[in-house]
Amino acid sequence: MLYLPPPLLGPLGHGANLSHFASAVPPRSRRTANRRKRGGRQPTLASQFKQSLNDLVSGINETAVHYVRCIKPNQNASSSEFDMQGVHEQLRCQGILEAIRIARAAYPNRLVHREIISRYAFCLYDDSLAKPGGAVTEEKIRKTSDAKRKAELLMQALNLDTSTYQIGRTKVFFRRVALEEMEASRGRVVDRKLTKLQAAVRRMIYRKRFVEMRVAAITVQARGRAFSARRSFVRLRAALIRIQCVCRVINARKELYRRRYGVAATKIQTRIRLVIYRGKYVRLRAAAIIVQREARRYNAMRSYVIALKEAKEEAKMVNIVNRLQERLAEEMKCREAAEARLAEVAAFPEDDPDGATTLARLSMSSAASEEDGDDSRRRVKELEAQVKELEASLARKDDELAQTQTQLQERGEQLAEAQVQLAAVEDGGTARIALRPFPRRRRRSATR
Repeated sequence: MLYLPPPLLGPLGHGANLSHFASAVPPRSRRTANRRKRGGRQPTLASQFKQSLNDLVSGINETAVHYVRCIKPNQNASSSEFDMQGVHEQLRCQGILEAIRIARAAYPNRLVHREIISRYAFCLYDDSLAKPGGAVTEEKIRKTSDAKRKAELLMQALNLDTSTYQIGRTKVFFRRVALEEMEASRGRVVDRKLTKLQAAVRRMIYRKRFVEMRVAAITVQARGRAFSARRSFVRLRAALIRIQCVCRVINARKELYRRRYGVAATKIQTRIRLVIYRGKYVRLRAAAIIVQREARRYNAMRSYVIALKEAKEEAKMVNIVNRLQERLAEEMKCREAAEARLAEVAAFPEDDPDGATTLARLSMSSAASEEDGDDSRRRVKELEAQVKELEASLARKDDELAQTQTQLQERGEQLAEAQVQLAAVEDGGTARIALRPFPRRRRRSATR
């Protein structure tokens, strides 16, 4: 393959069509090919050059060409230095800065109408880029036959600045901002659709797993229930066999006893004793239950009445104390006001005529306030006496409560003793019932 330096390929630009180079190289004629086949001559240098150039041009036409320009960071070949001025001069001399400026000022990105429709039709489903209202839909664009009209409808439906794109006859030219917004919008829509697709696939997978797990669980449950039922049946059968054996043994023993002692006398004695002791036991148990119930009811009622009375008296005492404290505070305020008036009377001079009038008024008011103060002192003393009486009554109520609690404790101890005696009586009755029900045969024969 022939290597061409970048200065020769520079004028071609990115993605340039090199078909005219291929047309400049004449193809090999059939005659030359036939001669080579017949004579077997080696290819010449010119033919090798032509073949290498043709291969290069065809390879370049099939790919998108990108060129790399090397920029030296400094003149000292150091990895830690960066010469800003030198790098800027290299970029300016190579025309890169001018090319970037021209590309930014113009429309560097261009796409065919069909490619625009196929790639960016997803942007209609993006609320951030599509215009509100939805006048232009994807179905309306597909029904349009003209590719340019489709591109115009699509660009009108998007919320883009008209200065960032231009629609040509076969292509649409974009500035960098417009294409970036469309790419971002397409990425959001594709991500959303892929998320929904993944959710549906995961739902199908987990639904299948759930059905399989449910079938497996039902099978396991059926097997487990069958095993449990089988085990219960075996146990029940074994228990029934044992019960039958025990019943047969009991029946055999009963038959033996009947034949040995006589069934009639034994049954009569047993029933009489059972009725006697059963009646005693039932009467004792009923009496014990009644005693316990009445004792608990009495204790609960007494406690409830005492607590209710104490709560009412305590609330009443608290209200009385609060009212007394309020009245005491009012009397103290009246007393302070009277003292203040007396101080004002003492402060007036004797030779002032206006002051004499004011002094007379204040003296009258002070006399009245003194009378009010005496009344308030008397009331305060009465209130203090009432408070002391209330405190004494509260102390008496506390003593009565303590005595009541002591009585309740004594009643509880008596009830516990009664229960112990009742339990002893019940144990004695049971022991009497468990006595041997059959008399000796010799006595029975002697009685006969």
